[in-house]
Amino acid sequence: MRLQKSMKYFQEKVRIDKARTKSVAYKIQFFNNGQIDDYVKSFNEGNPEKPTDAMLWAELAILNKPEVYKNYNRIINSKYTSNDNLNKMLIRNKANKELNRIVEAELERIVKNLNYVEQVLSKYEIPQKEYEKLIRQQKESSLANRRKILEEVAIQANNLLVSEGLNIPSNVFSYRDLEGTARSMIRSSQMQSKLEEIKSINDNYRNEGKSDVYTKKVWIHTHGGKTTRHMSNHMQTVNIDEPFIVVNDATLEIDEMMYPMDPAGSPGNAFCCWCDMDFK
Repeated sequence: MRLQKSMKYFQEKVRIDKARTKSVAYKIQFFNNGQIDDYVKSFNEGNPEKPTDAMLWAELAILNKPEVYKNYNRIINSKYTSNDNLNKMLIRNKANKELNRIVEAELERIVKNLNYVEQVLSKYEIPQKEYEKLIRQQKESSLANRRKILEEVAIQANNLLVSEGLNIPSNVFSYRDLEGTARSMIRSSQMQSKLEEIKSINDNYRNEGKSDVYTKKVWIHTHGGKTTRHMSNHMQTVNIDEPFIVVNDATLEIDEMMYPMDPAGSPGNAFCCWCDMDFK
């Protein structure tokens, strides 16, 4: 079966998508690090103050909104979809729902990171000057992993053995980087909005008494990731409203997924995937 678009098209699209998602992810990681730096400073000044969930949520929404809305505005502005107010409202509601999903996932990780930092600060001395000095020594200081910096300063300032590390219960207080999560969430939003656009085009044709333009969707393995875990799914074709049966070639996990990066799938299939879809 021939693709509607060439493999070269999909590979170029992955290159562009990687740049787009990287830009957003860096903003989220920068924000996360800024919150940690402010909290460490306030703690050392004797007035520890963590931001509220509401404040974090609002800032994360601002950072993610342009990219998420860009995907869904493409549906509203398409000449092939209905432009009536009801359809616009439904699309905007889907965009808002997707934005909420992304922000909630990022918020959970930032809150956990701040809780981890609080545990470190409550158990170990973290000299402010040494903390700031080590940050400046990093190649990309604004994006550098704060957990590693905190742990290195704590080990040096408290005369701990490197092999021992910090006595922080990892099952309760864990630190998680945000870049991979943010990139995956934005990529998932791109795929979801792409499927919604195809459905909207079909709906518009049906309203005009015409047949669906697209009846099938095709899973495309673009070779854009670091692994070949989804190569066996390449060219899998299903009806538009049916899920793909996605097999992870490395772990043999199997999931039903409506599109690449569908959060309904397991992390092994849904996280950091650069597959795409074609329609016919």
